[in-house]
Amino acid sequence: MPSDRALPAVRRNVLLLLAMLLAALWSTVLWTNARSEAQGLEETRRETAALALLFANHTASTFRNVDHALLYLRDIWVYSPGEFARQAEIHQRFLGHSALQTSVVATDGRVVYSSPGLPEALLFAADREHIQVSLQGQEDRLFVSRPLRGRVSGKWSIQLARPILDGARRVGVIVVSVDPDFFVNFYAAAGLGSGGAARMIRDTGEVMARSSEQEKYVGKVVKPSPYADPGAPQQGSFRRLAQVDGVDRLSSYYRLPEYGLTVVIGPSVDERLAPVRRAQREMLAIAAVVSLVLLAMGWQLWRNISRREEARQQLRDQQERLKLATRHSGIGIWEWDLAARALVWDDAMLALYGLERAGFDGSHEAWRATLHPADRERVDTALRAAMEGRTPVDTEFRIVWPDGQVRHIRSVAKIFRDDRGEPLRVLGTNVDVSDGKATEDRLRLAASVFTHAREGITITDGAGALIEVNQTFTDITGFARAEALGRRLQDFRSGRQGEDFYAAMWRDLVANGQWSGEVWMRRRSGESYAVMLTASAVRDEAGELQHCVGLFTDITSMKERQNHLEHRANYDALTSLPRRELLADRLQQAIAQSQRRGTRTAVVFVDLDGFKAVNDRHGHDAGDELLVAVAERMRAALREGDTLARVGGDEFVAVLPDLDHARACASVLERLLQAVAQPVRVAGIEAGLEVGISASLGVALYPGDAATAEALLAHADRAMYAAKHAGGNSCCFHDDGLVSRPGALVTE
Repeated sequence: MPSDRALPAVRRNVLLLLAMLLAALWSTVLWTNARSEAQGLEETRRETAALALLFANHTASTFRNVDHALLYLRDIWVYSPGEFARQAEIHQRFLGHSALQTSVVATDGRVVYSSPGLPEALLFAADREHIQVSLQGQEDRLFVSRPLRGRVSGKWSIQLARPILDGARRVGVIVVSVDPDFFVNFYAAAGLGSGGAARMIRDTGEVMARSSEQEKYVGKVVKPSPYADPGAPQQGSFRRLAQVDGVDRLSSYYRLPEYGLTVVIGPSVDERLAPVRRAQREMLAIAAVVSLVLLAMGWQLWRNISRREEARQQLRDQQERLKLATRHSGIGIWEWDLAARALVWDDAMLALYGLERAGFDGSHEAWRATLHPADRERVDTALRAAMEGRTPVDTEFRIVWPDGQVRHIRSVAKIFRDDRGEPLRVLGTNVDVSDGKATEDRLRLAASVFTHAREGITITDGAGALIEVNQTFTDITGFARAEALGRRLQDFRSGRQGEDFYAAMWRDLVANGQWSGEVWMRRRSGESYAVMLTASAVRDEAGELQHCVGLFTDITSMKERQNHLEHRANYDALTSLPRRELLADRLQQAIAQSQRRGTRTAVVFVDLDGFKAVNDRHGHDAGDELLVAVAERMRAALREGDTLARVGGDEFVAVLPDLDHARACASVLERLLQAVAQPVRVAGIEAGLEVGISASLGVALYPGDAATAEALLAHADRAMYAAKHAGGNSCCFHDDGLVSRPGALVTE
């Protein structure tokens, strides 16, 4: 028992310990909440980055299809004008809902052709930006206009224009009007929530399309954004309050510099973080409960110490018997003379029972009347067993004070017997254990918080062996508590992360007292799963590591969703072939390999001849089945290490790396032509009918034809058009422009 002088020091230590526990608790909670919000923002950033890439690919594919139509139709206008109306109608159907109309403007600004029909009055468009740029510019390139409202239809549209060339002379402008709602309908599938927005922004600031309130914002100019800064990367993310509606959004963008625009995807931060913030509020509530428990325990301990000080002060003035009775902090001494049927209580006993000396007559019945009614029968049974010598006198019971207050009493006694073993008298002590009972209740509350937490919780000793886990741990891992205790944390590793990872984790934990991150673990069934883990070190007064406390949440479903989004962004949903972004990466790798080894790389642009007719006659389902079959055949025709990607509706690009000479790819090109030309039986078409199509191939070689990936693709595209204008089912190399039919490719 501490001395009188030691008691103030004990109080100070109690305060210090309580402050340290509260500081540790709240620093952990606040740090964990901040970390969870940062992780939620990072998850949102990754998702929007994948969506931005997906939408950018959709936009580029749409504009590319329109540009192919413009290139083809402008040649028809010059060389076969009688066929132009029919070909324009065919391409209008091919472009589907993306195109509103096709028109031709003469050099004087007159609209000389419009797919919906020309109005009775002459219609001039010389003042339109896309007409001026196409007639006055020096380059033959696609121009994408700001959104314009039609003078006749009154509808908003985006004008894609190219000059019509007769040799080197510009004789007009061909224009396809693209419906902004076509992009809005695609954006709607992203599920951005009520506060989210997907939009297409022109480099000059005009809103081209927006997923919500399209009519309100289309054509409006917004202030410069991070993606418009000089030197800004092609893709990135930023967070800010939206200019138009003030919503806090975490946006990702992808620039399409070749078209002078940027696709921006931005969900509402408040909506995306709503689950995280609910979990944060729950953790704060748990921390508040635990803090109240700690404060109550500290207050009770403080009161006990204060009472002990007061009792010691009173001991100096009381009689020796009172000193003896109160030396043990409120212990009352009683004696029961069985022969005289009398109870003798000291003052401490009276105080324990809330009685005055005049209010207690010293009878057994008077004492029994103080017992809680629910405990009387149990106490009588225990007392009879003790008198018969079957059990000692050591029991707890409740008493009721005169004012109705209920207290918990522990009674310990010794029975003195005669020579025959008959009880003569009983000498015992009573002590009030109500405070201890309250402390036990608070500890049970803290244990309940531990048991019912939504996160898995582990406690290990300093060597990493588990000494306690909660129910959520067993729910997540599949290990029962009895199976888990005593195991080392190494037993739960999945094997997907190496020793270096765990060594670095341990170093950070020992050095900083805390570590947080993603860890792959193993369930009892052997299945691997991902968790977000926060581990904290608990040290003794000497700074030695005593325990480690871990909190973890199963994030496997979140990881699977991220992987699914990344796959959607990089691979075509119909054919499972790489998309344009992955193609660009493979092409850069092939060029780098050719530079190292001194070899060549071929880029083959593939366009299917006759596919549009099959699609129109037999329907999109038949067309999709044909695309899947042809894509699988072309992939099988390539060598190991080659890449085949789908870049448009019926357009593909193959990358053939590591060629020894310029015509070393001839055999692969032959196989590609044959693979496409082989008839395909398509389900849904009348029995016995097979569909036959062919392909036009355009080939560009690195380093002879171009030094960059973009230039190689452009040259291969032009070579493909030469093969298509020659009748299709053929191959054309960019360097010579000669068209080769199947079986006639020349090798060196």
